[in-house]
Amino acid sequence: MRTRPDARQMVSLVQCSSEAYLDGYVTLLDRVKVQAGRARPYDPRADHGLAGIDVRAPVIPIRGSGVSYVCSPITGAASKDRGRNCSEFVESQAEGACWRKTSGRWDCQMGEITGTPDRVNQPPPKF
Repeated sequence: MRTRPDARQMVSLVQCSSEAYLDGYVTLLDRVKVQAGRARPYDPRADHGLAGIDVRAPVIPIRGSGVSYVCSPITGAASKDRGRNCSEFVESQAEGACWRKTSGRWDCQMGEITGTPDRVNQPPPKF
């Protein structure tokens, strides 16, 4: 996407940047809500970790909420956990940013999975 994203597109970009498959574990996002703030200039202290950022383009602060699921592989002894192999992390006050990359494309990140799950032995989200 080469134009400034709207709120719906920001949700998709947050999901794309956060959902992953790593070492057999799947991370999925559900019920993501994003609210955009007023665009601001690049700040090297606040924005240094934003991958590929175009320092000449504005940064859009975002905040919102969502539920992250980290789902373990279902193999061997864990096969009894089929359908309840996920841990759920609820984030009600996530913060992040959307930024244009030097490639001209936009990216958004919001919050991160930390701490103890809010619920364990959960089914994965239904899409």
